[in-house]
Amino acid sequence: MAKLKKNTGKAPSVQFYYKDFWADMKEHGPEIVGAWMLILCKIWHENDMGQITKSIDQIAKIMQTTLEDANRILFYIQSENIAEVTESNGKITVVNRRAKRDAKLLENNRLRQTAFKSKQKSNAEVTSESANPSSSSSTSVIKYNKKPTYKSINEIIEEEHQERMRNINSE
Repeated sequence: MAKLKKNTGKAPSVQFYYKDFWADMKEHGPEIVGAWMLILCKIWHENDMGQITKSIDQIAKIMQTTLEDANRILFYIQSENIAEVTESNGKITVVNRRAKRDAKLLENNRLRQTAFKSKQKSNAEVTSESANPSSSSSTSVIKYNKKPTYKSINEIIEEEHQERMRNINSE
């Protein structure tokens, strides 16, 4: 019986826009469509901003073909503008434009949310909950009050006035 792999934290699926894929690939033969689908799967699996950078040997293995066919297919993918294909220092980078755009949007959204959260001040009271004491010191529960209480300006002025009056009377 095969061992099950531990959860790697990656999503078990990916959004696949089949209409876009069909529209983009319907004019190309099954060899190109299959090779591109394998590259797309690897791009998704690597999760590296919509691109992969590998040697030609590695890309041939991904496409399950020979080195000669891999070079020919990559040239075709580039010349037909299916993807951006560049070569530098013996490494080939294949970029899926949609995946790169989506990854950039996700990253920008993450950065925007992080900046927003860091600017926020929590006005909720934080109290520790000890209803179920435990001998373990590794677990702590923090309870956040859902509704913070706000005072009107008149209530604040009235409280300050009463405080001053108490101070005057106590002297």
